Amino acid sequence: MDQVMSLVTTVSKQAAASAVNAAVSATAANPQQPALPRERGNFYLPPFDPDVRSHDIRDWCANVDETISVFAISPKEARMKAILQLKGRAKVWADTWSLHSTTWDQVKEDLIKTFSKEFRYADDVQKWRNYTSDQASSYAEYAITA
Repeated sequence: MDQVMSLVTTVSKQAAASAVNAAVSATAANPQQPALPRERGNFYLPPFDPDVRSHDIRDWCANVDETISVFAISPKEARMKAILQLKGRAKVWADTWSLHSTTWDQVKEDLIKTFSKEFRYADDVQKWRNYTSDQASSYAEYAITA
């Protein structure tokens, strides 16, 4: 299960990075073409839903940081664009808590504080559920660990 989650995380990071790189490459390949306008539909931010567990919140925030730096988006605009990509409980959180934050950096800090531990706890529970007596060196160790 850990390998699958690692693979999903890697693929998600690569997909987001390739979307940003493709947009940047298209502009660099044709310098006579005007720079990409910073309209909402011209770049991709992946959604974040803590219950789907497709991304760790830190990875998701890093993808957002990279995208907003490439497109030179202002901190307030970045906040709004990132909040639009929150789903599930993260959206509910944003509808109330994000009113306290006016920039992306503040929202990012609050998101990491709120959702980073959940990912780790879910991984711990998954490891515990998958732990068998065959993995322990003795039954005593299994009894203590499990």
